[in-house]
Amino acid sequence: MRIVTLVRNEWIKTTRRFAFWVGLLSFGGIMALVYGEYWNDARRRVDLEFAFPDAWTSLTDDVTFVTVIFATVILAMLVGGEYAFKTARQNVIDGLSKEQFFGGKLVQWLGVIAAFALAQLLIGGVFAAAGTPAGPTWVRNSDLGLLAGYGLAILLMTGLALLLIILSRNAAAGIGLFFLYIAFLEDILLVGIRLVHEGAARTAAPYLPQNLAEELLRSWQWDPVSLFEATREAVESGGTAPVPMDPTVLVGAGLVWVVVLVGAAFLIFRARDL
Repeated sequence: MRIVTLVRNEWIKTTRRFAFWVGLLSFGGIMALVYGEYWNDARRRVDLEFAFPDAWTSLTDDVTFVTVIFATVILAMLVGGEYAFKTARQNVIDGLSKEQFFGGKLVQWLGVIAAFALAQLLIGGVFAAAGTPAGPTWVRNSDLGLLAGYGLAILLMTGLALLLIILSRNAAAGIGLFFLYIAFLEDILLVGIRLVHEGAARTAAPYLPQNLAEELLRSWQWDPVSLFEATREAVESGGTAPVPMDPTVLVGAGLVWVVVLVGAAFLIFRARDL
């Protein structure tokens, strides 16, 4: 089956689900409230600013995990529904191979995260643009790195969600497993590694999926000015200055995890009966 047909099929499956639009519109409302408050606070206080190019940090900060959660819930409903309504089995009976069906789910995965990520950036960007005077550069080289980290962090965490959804073959169970993972399962895994070897735990900690996603979203990983400010604040508060990771290692580790998680999802999907 051609990729165009797969894209069309997944487009129909996604856009005809009322839950997708409810989730996307609800998410858009939340983003408007969050970034509208940033903009309003910047208008009222002279010590605050929400304008480009510095606004990119606010557009890709911890709010991104809200994006991941919404995308995960919608993805679980779409992919998990294929098992609940037996459409996965019927699609294969009707002539799709398992590889083609899974390829369709990858198209759907990428489409869902693109919709929510673009909604976050566009809504936040409108408010940031409203507070940006004419003249300054809106996008710096460091901002491009931050945007790349933002995109990779979303791919990484939703790739983990896709694996858990396909593993459980149930929307609610997939969402539950994902929330358990981000709540404490990664911490438990790290404790287990520490019990075996303390040094290995310190080395592995930054490269576990959730920790790695957080590192990808840190502005000081990409921007020397942000690193200077973070270092100054750490020194003034008596804390430890942040040490950025090598960008090549950081991005490479993220890409490896995405491939491993999606590859594991495919192997599990292909090995099990529908």
